[in-house]
Amino acid sequence: VLTHLKQGNTITSYEAFTNWGITRISAVIHLLKSEGYPIVREDIDVITKDGRKTTIGQWSLTGIRVLPLQTQLFAEAS
Repeated sequence: VLTHLKQGNTITSYEAFTNWGITRISAVIHLLKSEGYPIVREDIDVITKDGRKTTIGQWSLTGIRVLPLQTQLFAEAS
């Protein structure tokens, strides 16, 4: 997932399941964010196969990696 995002791609729950068998992409995103990766979620409108409009989350990697606070504090103490 991280490589996919680093290549400038976005990811949705459907893509995560279809491409990698990940059923809880939000857990993977949470882990990456806790490691300092600046991942943002955007809500996008899509049309379902039966014609209804719905909103889904789409994640992307932006900006510069920010180290978690614990790592920052440890680095300052060195």
